[in-house]
Amino acid sequence: MKIKQIFAVLAVSASLMSCNFLDEFDPNATTAGNFYTSEADIETSLNGVYQSLAQSYYYQYNYYFTDVRAHVTVVTDSGASSGIPYQFYNYTLTEENQYVYNRYTQLFKSISRVNTLLSHLDDVTYSASEARDTYEAEARFVRALTYFHLVTEWGDVPLVLERLDSKDEVAANNYRRPKAQIYKAIFDDLDFVLDSPLADFQPASECGRASKAAALALYGKAALQCACDEDFASEKSSYLTTAIEKLSSVWGMRPFGELSEIPYNQIWDLSTQKSCPENIFQINYVQGNADLGSIWNYQFGPSTTGVTSYKIGQMHNMTTGEVYESFDPGDVRRNYLRATTVAGVTYYHTMKYADLECGANGYGGNNWIVLRYADVALMLAEAYYWQGVSPTAETYLNMVRRRAGLADWSGSDLRQGIYDERLFEFIQEGLRWQDVLRMYSNEEMIEHYNAVNSNFSVKDLLLPARQQENDAEAPAMRAAEVYKMRLPDSGSAKKKAPYIIHQVVTTNDLQPQGERIHATAKLRTVFCVYSPNEEEGSLMLLNLMERLRIALLKQVVIGHQFTLDTTAGLERLMYLDDTAPYYIGEMATEWILPPVQREVSPWEPNPRP
Repeated sequence: MKIKQIFAVLAVSASLMSCNFLDEFDPNATTAGNFYTSEADIETSLNGVYQSLAQSYYYQYNYYFTDVRAHVTVVTDSGASSGIPYQFYNYTLTEENQYVYNRYTQLFKSISRVNTLLSHLDDVTYSASEARDTYEAEARFVRALTYFHLVTEWGDVPLVLERLDSKDEVAANNYRRPKAQIYKAIFDDLDFVLDSPLADFQPASECGRASKAAALALYGKAALQCACDEDFASEKSSYLTTAIEKLSSVWGMRPFGELSEIPYNQIWDLSTQKSCPENIFQINYVQGNADLGSIWNYQFGPSTTGVTSYKIGQMHNMTTGEVYESFDPGDVRRNYLRATTVAGVTYYHTMKYADLECGANGYGGNNWIVLRYADVALMLAEAYYWQGVSPTAETYLNMVRRRAGLADWSGSDLRQGIYDERLFEFIQEGLRWQDVLRMYSNEEMIEHYNAVNSNFSVKDLLLPARQQENDAEAPAMRAAEVYKMRLPDSGSAKKKAPYIIHQVVTTNDLQPQGERIHATAKLRTVFCVYSPNEEEGSLMLLNLMERLRIALLKQVVIGHQFTLDTTAGLERLMYLDDTAPYYIGEMATEWILPPVQREVSPWEPNPRP
């Protein structure tokens, strides 16, 4: 009874010291877990994660945020001169732009699917010992990819690495984290993938699934993006080293000899692209399927002749005449651009995604290529250029040029040469905005694009985000959940952080000769907090422990009967084990329990004093 009373009083103390924290949501109120009863359910959920990449505002409208925004392609349909699309190349975007809002929410929906899957991986049994970690690796790759888009397009964004089950939990996490934390989360996810049993490459039959090669390529791309970000100028050398290490690793894994051994058309031909060794990671589409097919024919095709038997093109993404004329006439990649005249102006639509056999409904089977080896080669050229190793940079640059049927590079500005080559190689593949962010400093970006359109200013370096109420700064950490003896179950332990566990270690009854019985109890209090940032997590843990220490020393006597033995001290320990992103410590306290009065029965003839 006494011990229960101690727990109750300590729980009150813990709540008082953190009364400004948000309440913990009761995970027992959710029903999503009822779905996850078998490995087949996990597989279905993972398919849903991959399917999120094919949603409209992930890659299907990616060109607005990249190529159109970088002024290498334009929208030439009837509404191009006004409205929402026009804001992208006129640099008049606001937080009310529906395309921006839809993309932002779609990317976070993809992350939500990942987090939901990860939270249920331990709910089922698996047919193979490595299956669980393989599923986790695939999901975490998608999360890393999605956060890469978010951080390069919006900069500081909310960081959500756990399933959120209520509006309160969403609100508590809806604040922007620094870019450094976002990139760390990306690298942490990719490190897990690289340490997992995931395959180095996926066969054609598993096209669209993640691999270690994809993780290495994305890792190198993210590190290179950091190296060229002025906010990380002091770490540029370190990021370049990491980029070269990861990109060289995936280059060494390539299942071919030289890049020139892969004909350029194999990347895009529907009969070869799924098995093409050039393609590292691609979004898989199903020809003729209204739910799973692509719409590139419809979006990119010309309106004059049509590209399917059912739909004419909408000319949503057309290469400008200026870009087309900058190609060398002998460049094989130029052949994938076809002229179309609109209102007397000539534009060029791409044949990279043309599926002329897609059938009457117009839904194509042409995949979206996210990562491929030409990208790896040119990123290595970039990284070595920024390191000042020009000969090696030229070597990788020339690999790409030779496959395109061009002579080795012989210009005077190697930086311009590399980024020009990226323009020619990846035109209408949705990479240009990331490229120019690496090519130019912020000052150069403003100077260059302000010359293109006077509306461009520093605000246009990132996309606008709708301001949420009270999202300017992180909310206070929610109240620590208090448990007696142990957590209720292992499945909710992580989700409950921050939490405190009070455990009785020993009790001792004493009755010295001639004195009343008195007793002591030693309590062990365990603290756990969660943070994706190591420094922040350590400080959060210290803060939680310090608050309880101060509360106890101020009160000393709790419940009018339990006295903290201050002479014994308050021993505190922070665990040195690598438990990140969870940080754990403990405090040992000793308590003097109230004395016990001996009861005397009135019929006892000779009561003892």
